[in-house]
Amino acid sequence: MRYVLLFLLASGIYLAAVRHVGSTVWGDSIYYYSYTRSIVMDHDINFANESVEPSLPFPNPPLVNSETTVVTNNFSPGTGLLWIPGFLIGQLLTITLSVFGLPVLSNGYSLMTQIIVGLSTVGFGILGVYSFVCGLAKLFPKKIVTRTTVSLLLTTQLLYYLAIDPLNSHSASFLFSSISFLLWVQVWQKRVITWKQAVLLGLSLGTLALIRNQDVLTGVILITSLFFRISQKTSALQRLSLAILTATAACSIQLFTSWILYHSWQSPYVLSGQVFYWFSPDFLRVLFSPGNGFFHYAPVAVLSLMGLFLFAKQQRNIAIIFLVLFFSQLYVIASWGSEIVGGPYGSRMFVGVLPFLGVGLAYMLTKLSVRWWFFGTGALFLWNVYQIGEMLMRW
Repeated sequence: MRYVLLFLLASGIYLAAVRHVGSTVWGDSIYYYSYTRSIVMDHDINFANESVEPSLPFPNPPLVNSETTVVTNNFSPGTGLLWIPGFLIGQLLTITLSVFGLPVLSNGYSLMTQIIVGLSTVGFGILGVYSFVCGLAKLFPKKIVTRTTVSLLLTTQLLYYLAIDPLNSHSASFLFSSISFLLWVQVWQKRVITWKQAVLLGLSLGTLALIRNQDVLTGVILITSLFFRISQKTSALQRLSLAILTATAACSIQLFTSWILYHSWQSPYVLSGQVFYWFSPDFLRVLFSPGNGFFHYAPVAVLSLMGLFLFAKQQRNIAIIFLVLFFSQLYVIASWGSEIVGGPYGSRMFVGVLPFLGVGLAYMLTKLSVRWWFFGTGALFLWNVYQIGEMLMRW
């Protein structure tokens, strides 16, 4: 029941934000939505019409690849694929309304369709919260799990991407990161992995990487760690191989998409001219810059990292694995030269590591009284709201 209420609350905030902004889809979401619309309505991924749609044009001038002669889209296709069910439901409702003579668009750009897709992404976030809670409950008492979840929801990017701007890739990233976290914890504790868990873990990690390609690191780290954890090595090798094959199958969608759009297997980000400066990562910018820096936007992340270091005294291997996961992601993000790393949204690229940082936060909360937790979360929540409000005022 609590998750239903959370969904209704987040949906209400989302609809209020849509009314304030005057649009359901904006920014990068337009590129993701173009995948959904093109696949369902045109049965292809040529964005010639989507890129110049008067009601929802590409934010940047469309580019035509010289080899493929199609309008390109350098955003990953995973998010757009996940939006298809919501899109189909929206289209069904739109067609139903048109049968009764109501003046609604049936070309995939009706307000009804866009809102239903948006509400489905709110559902992604809520399912992500549920999966995170289930995973964390295997490591900490219920009261600590509740406090940790509330803190993450109110003091990090989740507040923004769960309710205000769920129609983006980050609600889906959080969902599949949380599912992967839950499955990993289950296997880690029992030191045994079933065939079903292998398939589900591979599918979850593969989808996570398909949503945001940088998250392939999460899959590599988690699967490798399980090989050393599972007691029966022969069984581990067989079943984790299945997990890898399943993840690779999901990720291959990215390769085929790149080939169709560019006739190349390379990352679309690289093909579009973006550069990674592997030998000069800008850690200060991605962690501390105003409005963009992860620690500046979500100071609770500092507490979470401290918690992981301290947690190593009790669960050394888990803490080290999650720290390696965070710092590897940090290195990639800091090396991404042309990316503004979150713009006004506060280091959105770190959303996929929040479930793992949540373990460190949970450990820190075991050391704090309820009073300190209440006032600390309240203060950081106000800081979060201030930054979000400042951004929305610019819109």
